Amino acid sequence: MHPMMPTGYARLRIAVARSRAASSFEAARQLLREVAFGEEDFAWLEDVRTLALAEAAHRFGDAAAESECVAAFRSA
Repeated sequence: MHPMMPTGYARLRIAVARSRAASSFEAARQLLREVAFGEEDFAWLEDVRTLALAEAAHRFGDAAAESECVAAFRSA
């Protein structure tokens, strides 16, 4: 793969899929936060990560974390 080719999108898609199979919110959060973006990646991928975190928080019943993620997305 060319070093200037963006890979964040594919890596984040994999992390989102894995986070949906996680057994806890902390595990899902770790999977999503492990994905690093480079200069060549789309800036909006950070929004996708934030929304995936909100989804995971909702799934595990963490209303505070879900609200925090939604607020962060709306303020961006």
